Amino acid sequence: MRKFGGLMIWPVFVLVGSLVATLPAGRPGESSYREPWRPQFHFTPQRNWMNDPNGLVFFAGEYHLFYQYNPFGDRWGHMSWGHAVSRDLVHWEHRPVALYEENQVMVFSGSAVVDWQNTSGFGRPGQPPLVAIYTGHATDRPRQNQHLAFSTDRGRTWTKYAGNPVLDIGETDFRDPKVFWHAPTRRWVMVVAWPLQRKVRFYASPNLRDWTHLSDFGPAGSTAGIWECPDLFPLAFARAASRSPQATARRPKWVLIVNVGSGAPAGGSGCQYFVGDFDGQRFTLDPGYPLPEPELVPDGRVLADFEGGDYAGWEATGDAFGPAPARGTLPDQQPVDGFRGHGLVNTYRGGDAARGTLTSPEFVIDRDYLSFLIGGGRHPGQTCLNLRVDGRVVRTATGDNAERLGWKSWDVRELRGRPARLEIVDDHTGGWGHLNVDHILLADAPARAATQPALWADWGRDFYAAVSWNDLPPRDGRRVWIGWMSNWEYDQDVPTTPWRSAMSVPRE
Repeated sequence: MRKFGGLMIWPVFVLVGSLVATLPAGRPGESSYREPWRPQFHFTPQRNWMNDPNGLVFFAGEYHLFYQYNPFGDRWGHMSWGHAVSRDLVHWEHRPVALYEENQVMVFSGSAVVDWQNTSGFGRPGQPPLVAIYTGHATDRPRQNQHLAFSTDRGRTWTKYAGNPVLDIGETDFRDPKVFWHAPTRRWVMVVAWPLQRKVRFYASPNLRDWTHLSDFGPAGSTAGIWECPDLFPLAFARAASRSPQATARRPKWVLIVNVGSGAPAGGSGCQYFVGDFDGQRFTLDPGYPLPEPELVPDGRVLADFEGGDYAGWEATGDAFGPAPARGTLPDQQPVDGFRGHGLVNTYRGGDAARGTLTSPEFVIDRDYLSFLIGGGRHPGQTCLNLRVDGRVVRTATGDNAERLGWKSWDVRELRGRPARLEIVDDHTGGWGHLNVDHILLADAPARAATQPALWADWGRDFYAAVSWNDLPPRDGRRVWIGWMSNWEYDQDVPTTPWRSAMSVPRE
């Protein structure tokens, strides 16, 4: 548990894993629960691939858990919504797939609500509908937009809305809507991720079909990875033992969840949160949030900035480097940022299959620190920047499986006065088999990236895409949530069969 700035709600919210479950999850068959590595307390699909929890809603005594699911295999693809229900968050009943990929549209992550007042018109007299709001991911063009589906039989069958999409801003990356009823303004509010901009957007609707943009939040906190799977909800302060009027009168704080695809404290994907206020229009960060620190680039000798029309005396082998530095992102590559100026070394030439080395002219180490910007793959010895002295590798660094370049530094005081060379290596042809390098600097202090402190819901490696259940009865008083118990760095390689992935234990 970490304390930041003295705001008491933060330790209350950072849930170290309060267990709701004490017995094994529902059993699709006794034999399956004797399979190697099959969890006993964590929800798993009977077979095939699963990732993000979706559509968490409580209705008619049942907790609904939908999830990203591949009906056809144990790796990511053909994203649809799997489905399970439980009356106690312990024992789960597997239901048929709720929403399938069809008509060249995958069913990406989203949420579900009980439309108690039938504002959508999808219900029947005395029978409010369940409404799912999800991202439609087009497979025939680069487009993501928001869709609806509804159920009038307690979530057993679903109908996709004929008027889909209900929200389309023309973006390739625009996903994971979380929708809830905002009672003070008597309307629905959607918070949806704008991943590449490291922002979330807020929209409002009277009927779940027609949406109006309200405001944006971000960038803030951790921005190393793309932003995904947001959530927004109020949390009351814990009552003081004295039951003082001051303690009980304090307004709830709002918690904004933003999951990040990389850059979490244990590496890879993770779940951060922000504490503040939401007035039905915009989210305002609490003034006690940790303050950022600016980038520090000390004066020194720039060994390479890769701004020219060639590599300026660096010698290349193989096909990974081309005749000149790249100018940003290469074809079919995720967006590259964090480099200085216009040029950088980027070995994603034709994809991850390219290989080669790029070696600098000899130079003398005449300062205490060697700093550089680096991104791309984390494969020691295969995607790396090496410092060679007398032909030996004496320092090495890799990327962090992210396209964004960040500062790394070596303390080279013990090597002052020695001649050396730098070597950029790309010898990996699988995923993240490339490297991004820029602005190599000798100075008497290390370079330091601008830092924006982040608050993390979990400091481990396996809690991602975490979101909470809608429509728990007010008398319940809890905010219960669940996350995907995996990490985008190794999710495809977990050696389980015939299923892959599990959910965390529900937390409150």
